[in-house]
Amino acid sequence: MMTLKEEIHRDTDELLLEVLAESAIIAKERILKDKDLSVENVIPLLLLSQYNHIAHLDTELKQGIIDLEQKMDIRFEQVDARFEKMQQQIDVRFEKVDARFEKMDERFVDIHKSISGIHSQISNQTKWMFGMGAGIIAILSGLVTFLKFV
Repeated sequence: MMTLKEEIHRDTDELLLEVLAESAIIAKERILKDKDLSVENVIPLLLLSQYNHIAHLDTELKQGIIDLEQKMDIRFEQVDARFEKMQQQIDVRFEKVDARFEKMDERFVDIHKSISGIHSQISNQTKWMFGMGAGIIAILSGLVTFLKFV
């Protein structure tokens, strides 16, 4: 959608081009028929030529910008693809690291179970040793007491 200013500008350009084209046709006829190569006849032809040249350059510039935008879009898509590929590689690496941590966790759990088992065995052996030591002391003190009376 064009703004009012753009529409007025476009209408003015069209009107100017129509007037210039009519003047150029008249000037061309005068030059061809009357061989009148005056400034008055040459100026409309030069202006129309310059207008057409500028319009052509404007079209080329617009096409160049469109081409540049397309190339930039392609380039950005390539960069996006590279980043996505890198992201996938990073994700794979993190998954490997996570798997390693899971294995380490499993090993720590196994080690903890082993240590708990050893602790339990040591605790039981300590209780038995303490109990046996107390029993031996009780038996020895009973024996000493018995031998004193005998």
